[in-house]
Amino acid sequence: LKAKSDPKQYRYITLDNGLSAVLVSDPRERATTKEAGVALSVGVGSFSDPPEMQGLAHFLEHMILMGNKKYAGENELDEYLNSCGGFSNAYTECEFTMYYMTVLPEFLGGAMDRFANVFIEPLLRPDAFHREINAVDSEFKGALQSDAERTQQIFAARCSEGHPYGKFLWGNKQSLNGKGMSTKRAEALLRNFYENNYSADIMKLTVVSAESLDCLEDLVRSCFSGIKNIHLQKARGDQALSIAPQGS
Repeated sequence: LKAKSDPKQYRYITLDNGLSAVLVSDPRERATTKEAGVALSVGVGSFSDPPEMQGLAHFLEHMILMGNKKYAGENELDEYLNSCGGFSNAYTECEFTMYYMTVLPEFLGGAMDRFANVFIEPLLRPDAFHREINAVDSEFKGALQSDAERTQQIFAARCSEGHPYGKFLWGNKQSLNGKGMSTKRAEALLRNFYENNYSADIMKLTVVSAESLDCLEDLVRSCFSGIKNIHLQKARGDQALSIAPQGS
């Protein structure tokens, strides 16, 4: 349902690989030279961090953006967006990780292809490993005086034993590559986390632009169909059923 005064057109699609997308065509975007927007949510976050490498979901958010097989340059996505009036960013929550970008509508095709390839075959390049750990560590140190972050850590310290909220969700240099862990082991955990958690069937995509819905659907199918599907949604459903109490 939508309001009669809403001029936008909407379409919901599911790709063959299981990725779900909402397409929004807004002709006012072109008339006012506004930006097109793309956001992709991956249904995994810091609650899934392994105990031996806490903050891994946040770290992967950094590393996955550092080049891929098709666009190998570390900053190729951002450089393209910056040249086309856009930008990108990302953040990690407890149960999902969000990636998003904006760009002028006439450059949406090139931007979307670069954005999609972030998730298709990332390089997770070893030469960026320690540099991005330092970046995560710097973010953590910058948040030390934040009341919101301090409150979160109080809750984490007081939650029930074994609850995932009790983990160190942010991550820093010590939790990501400290405590005697070898760099080789940490790199393997990073790769395994991507391979075992980034699946098209737990990804949700939204695209807003001035193009027609048919044009947007063609772009999405062309760019995002290459993301692998390891059927995590079904596995999660089966797991939930296996632990549900009788009669629920």
